[in-house]
Amino acid sequence: ANGVEKASISSTGAFTSTSIDATKLSGALPAISGAALTNLPASGSNIKLASGTITSSTTNVDINLSSYTSTYERFKIIVDNWTCEGGTMSINKLTASNTAISSGWYGGYYRVGEGNTYGREGFSNLASFTLTGTNPQYSVSGQYNATFDIDVNQHTSQSNKIQLVYTGICRLSTGLSSALTGGALNTNTSTLWGIRFTSSVATTAMNYTVYGVAL
Repeated sequence: ANGVEKASISSTGAFTSTSIDATKLSGALPAISGAALTNLPASGSNIKLASGTITSSTTNVDINLSSYTSTYERFKIIVDNWTCEGGTMSINKLTASNTAISSGWYGGYYRVGEGNTYGREGFSNLASFTLTGTNPQYSVSGQYNATFDIDVNQHTSQSNKIQLVYTGICRLSTGLSSALTGGALNTNTSTLWGIRFTSSVATTAMNYTVYGVAL
């Protein structure tokens, strides 16, 4: 209308435009297929987000996930070389920096160890999820490294309640080298900020890697 060219089509059919008012466009846009898109993570693939190493004595190891919870609802945490001299090893939900919940864990675990020892334990409304069980008879034994593979699921559709499922290997005072597997859910509805690993006797070493799971 004002004599200024807004777009052109070349002799080869190429469309060129520098400024077209979106309100002037009409009709349905064509469907866009993602089949030809590249570099997208496949469903179920693990995307490395963070890692860390603990080399000095500490009680808590906190992992901040707040930068990733808007993108991922599921995380996988690999813990190896977790070393402490006794007591229990636990995991908990953080709702803010240095703020762990204090109730609402429901679940259980199984253990099978050398010498054909075995057992199970269920629990309700605990302050944290004890990966090695709450029975002091089966506390961590000596400076042996523990390894855990943990899935963390935050369900925003379920008011941010989280579920944890894990497998691991640890030396316990009764049962000695023991394979552990278990799971728990928590009823807290605050947004997940992070995960805390705690040992009742100081942790002296740990390596961890955090992955986001593409759904």
